[in-house]
Amino acid sequence: MYRGVVDKEIALAGITRRDRVLNVGCGAAPFTGLLVARKTGARVLCVERDDEVAAHAERSVAGQSLGGAVEVLVGDAMAGVPEFDVAVVALQATPKLEVLRTLAKCSGPEARLVVRDSAKWCQDMYDRLPPGLTPRASVYHHMGALHSSVLYYSSDIRRFCEEGVGLG
Repeated sequence: MYRGVVDKEIALAGITRRDRVLNVGCGAAPFTGLLVARKTGARVLCVERDDEVAAHAERSVAGQSLGGAVEVLVGDAMAGVPEFDVAVVALQATPKLEVLRTLAKCSGPEARLVVRDSAKWCQDMYDRLPPGLTPRASVYHHMGALHSSVLYYSSDIRRFCEEGVGLG
């Protein structure tokens, strides 16, 4: 099932081997980053803010034979990230709007941001995107807490933030 989620996200964002991809909130087992690299040939930087979890992710990546196509960055994406073409933001990433705002600042206007969104039954467990932030496209998933993946361009996030909608 999880491979299907990543396949849909690759298609949603149009990820190719020319893209520099961020996997924000990769966790201890960076399956998304590994699958994106394997399926597209893209270079992937997995970002994890928890030092201990990132160490597990580094060991997971080291055990693969991807020729350096996947790296792990220990740090908080809200502190800034290297320039990228596509970012895949984990369901658990928080606070979502602030993460997206930072990603939009670190990328060109046409960078694509794929954000995982939770199912209704568990929306109080995950940080939600603010109302009024309309995605360019989305794909539905039949997978527990994960309801869908939505696509924004960094220009959409910048415009939303400049308008001040939903910001405190």
